[in-house]
Amino acid sequence: IHNYPQPINMEVFLLCIFCGLYGITSELIRSEGMKNIRQFNKLSANADKNYGQAQSNGERKPNP
Repeated sequence: IHNYPQPINMEVFLLCIFCGLYGITSELIRSEGMKNIRQFNKLSANADKNYGQAQSNGERKPNP
């Protein structure tokens, strides 16, 4: 039997809670329909397009 320090146990505990909440959220989104996800995907596609244009124009400087 290993005695792990308390902070690691707490991190795992919080991670499990977060994963559980995320699973519940996914179920809610699925039951409410995919309208919001479609809107988000549309926004993401536009963001990717704008990012690509900014890169090709040399407007966006890479992070040092």
